[in-house]
Amino acid sequence: MKNHYVIERLGQSVEYIITETDTDDGTMYQLHRSLNNTWSKDCQGEILVTMINDGNGYNFKWKQEERKRLGYDEIEHLYLLIDYVRRMEGRTVYNVCQYG
Repeated sequence: MKNHYVIERLGQSVEYIITETDTDDGTMYQLHRSLNNTWSKDCQGEILVTMINDGNGYNFKWKQEERKRLGYDEIEHLYLLIDYVRRMEGRTVYNVCQYG
């Protein structure tokens, strides 16, 4: 298992932890809340998003349930996880700019 920290830019504190694990189903990536005291005790270490690359695509779970509608915070969590995977796999990371 590999662990990576997501650090908040201003305070330099660890906000999230990304874990990468090889499983029988494929590579599993999970985004956890850190153990930082920014989070309440009952939220610390909580798994927010699980993403499994099964070789044919990705399967997702949010807080241990499968669904399609996401809240704004869940979109941010998904962005962090996908950005990490793209960078680790050496894929192109795009910069989006306003035009016109």
